[in-house]
Amino acid sequence: MAKKIIIQLSLASVATFCGGTAASAFVAPQHSFTTNAINQLMKKGEKTLRPNTVSVNKKSFNSRFGAGATVEVDARSGAVRLITGDLSSANQGKNFVASDFVDVATNWIAAHEDILQVKLEDVVINSDATLMGDDVQFISFKVLRDSTPVIDAAINFRFKFGKLVQVMSSSFGEALDDTRADFVSATDAIERVASAASIQERGQAFRVVTTANGYKLVRVNIALVSADGEKLDVQTEAANGEIFEVRDTRHYASGKAHGAVYPRTYYQSTLVDVPLSEVTVTNASATAIDGSFTATGATAPSIAGLKGLRINTKTSTGVLVAKTAVDSGGIWDLNVNVSAEKDVAQTHTYFHVNAIIQKAKRFIDVAWMKNVVVTANVNLGQTCNAYWDGSTLNFFSAGGGCGNTGLISDVMSHEWGHGLDANSGGIADGAYSEGFGDILSMIMTNDSRLGPGFKTTGGIVRDMAPDKVYPADQGEVHAEGLIIGGTFWDLLTSLTAKHGLAIANEIVSGIAFKTIMTAPKYTDVYAAALIVNDNDSDTTTRSPDFCEINAAFALHGLTPKSADCP
Repeated sequence: MAKKIIIQLSLASVATFCGGTAASAFVAPQHSFTTNAINQLMKKGEKTLRPNTVSVNKKSFNSRFGAGATVEVDARSGAVRLITGDLSSANQGKNFVASDFVDVATNWIAAHEDILQVKLEDVVINSDATLMGDDVQFISFKVLRDSTPVIDAAINFRFKFGKLVQVMSSSFGEALDDTRADFVSATDAIERVASAASIQERGQAFRVVTTANGYKLVRVNIALVSADGEKLDVQTEAANGEIFEVRDTRHYASGKAHGAVYPRTYYQSTLVDVPLSEVTVTNASATAIDGSFTATGATAPSIAGLKGLRINTKTSTGVLVAKTAVDSGGIWDLNVNVSAEKDVAQTHTYFHVNAIIQKAKRFIDVAWMKNVVVTANVNLGQTCNAYWDGSTLNFFSAGGGCGNTGLISDVMSHEWGHGLDANSGGIADGAYSEGFGDILSMIMTNDSRLGPGFKTTGGIVRDMAPDKVYPADQGEVHAEGLIIGGTFWDLLTSLTAKHGLAIANEIVSGIAFKTIMTAPKYTDVYAAALIVNDNDSDTTTRSPDFCEINAAFALHGLTPKSADCP
């Protein structure tokens, strides 16, 4: 069994040089190198040898591999590349072990050195490329030339249910030796173009390059080059110092962060999968609006709590949600597929607070929305409420006949509205502040009702549909807020009849967000709304939706009804 000893002893001698890392990118990585030298290195790029093959007459190999075998040869050199057929005398059986297949493969190499153009002492097992499955078994060998690894070369044995059925030979035994005697070290070669780089030499190897009618070997020096925060595998020709190949050692893979939330409220609803936009992911780039990210390195991306660019969700009771991505076909799948109430409250809050923030960003540009990561505390040890405390959002646990307010998006939109109100310098009216929060819920749901599921029976908190009128319905601020809230609901209804829901929502949202910047009290909103809705600077002409705006505000006692409108 001397052949086994040769294989085992040879492993350490080539492990350093073969099978190096390379960039594996779903999309091309975006580099931002600061030096022209590293840019020049990266322009060299990778070299991958992909020989074309052609089939040959079976009869010429019948005596060697049997009548049923097929053979493909290299179109450039004529060397045998692929042999398929009944290539071993018997199956290895169900109790096979890797060493049994190594025996078959090494004996096969010894018997066919002339076909493979390689000697047994010039191959070593590639343990990383060994697969012992129930139905298929793969054994791979690396190839040496004069004890130096040939990076582009390999011999692969493919077994099916323990029987050898295919041999792929890329030994490149026919390649001409590199006879050039001059020598330039990797350090000297790389410093010619990147003098400031940190260079770690890693030995030598052969690369295979094409010639007019065959192949030749090029001896290369291998180095790990660090510069501009990047690490590159660089190969330089030993004979003249020219850059042969440059590979990025970092692994790039796209990924998607997503999780389970309720579309609006937990009540009579089922969880849906949504992207977790702008969430912070460890071992990954910033997450985009659609939840996509780019992971760097081999470590799986993960989250420990739902924190992003604009919101940090914390749980007062229960456990902080933590998930690690899994590799799904070369894409990192970071699936926050939680189902327990206190866990879903975290994902639900993160998603829906983010949603109202993204909505607001389309209409106004407030520093608070850009510069502050708002903390949202969920699963507080209290029931039947939620509040904004001047700096944080706070949502209560289920109990006392009430649902978990961290599972009701209407409540989140309302409370975040208080935060925007407090940080936009506009509203100076408690009733307007409460009404504004209700309006934000409405534009996110297109529903006059606030908070279905606030009561575990499905009961709501308020409804903006009834026509509350100023000044008759003044009083407690939440109730009084229905005056302006109902105004916006009626405006949405009439504009929907005129433009359709999507355009109507856009118009009403613009008026809602923009007027808080200039209308301190809800009685100031009408005049500001007309300016927001106007499409020119001519004050003698009406805004496009003047009659709908006038009718809605007049119905709630906030302006006289115009005689010019139906």
